Amino acid sequence: MGKNKKVLLTSEEYEALKEKAGKADEYFERLLRLQADFDNFKKRLEKEKIDFIKFANEDIIIEILKILDDFERAREAGKIKHDFDVLYKGIEMIWKDMKDFLAKKGLKELDAKGKPFNPHEHEAVMQEENDEHQEDHVI
Repeated sequence: MGKNKKVLLTSEEYEALKEKAGKADEYFERLLRLQADFDNFKKRLEKEKIDFIKFANEDIIIEILKILDDFERAREAGKIKHDFDVLYKGIEMIWKDMKDFLAKKGLKELDAKGKPFNPHEHEAVMQEENDEHQEDHVI
C-alpha cells in the first residue's frame, strides 16, 4: 500500500482500529512511565551504593583514628617518662587493638613462617638469602 492511498473501513472496523490505537497509546505511555521509574530506580540504587561505601569507610576511618590516637598517647608517654617498658606495653596494647579491629573486619592472620611464599597470600617486605632456610620460603 502507498502512503497516501485511502482505504474504506466499515464503522465497526474504524471503531476497532481506534480502540487499538488508543490501547497502543496507553501501552506506550505506560512504557515511558516504567522506563522513567526504572531509570530513577537505577539512580537511587547507585546513590545507595555510594552512601553505603561512604558510611562503611567512615566506620573504618573512625576506628583507625582511635588507634592513631593511642599511638600518639604512647608516644607522648614515652617522651615524658623515658621508660621503655611503659612504651612497649602501650605499643603491645595498640597492636592487640589493631589485630582485634582487623579481625572484626574479617581479616585473619596467616601462619606463613616456614611455608613457601605465595604472592596471592603473602606480601614480600624484603628478600634475604639464607642457608638455614629453603629458597622462596617465608622466614
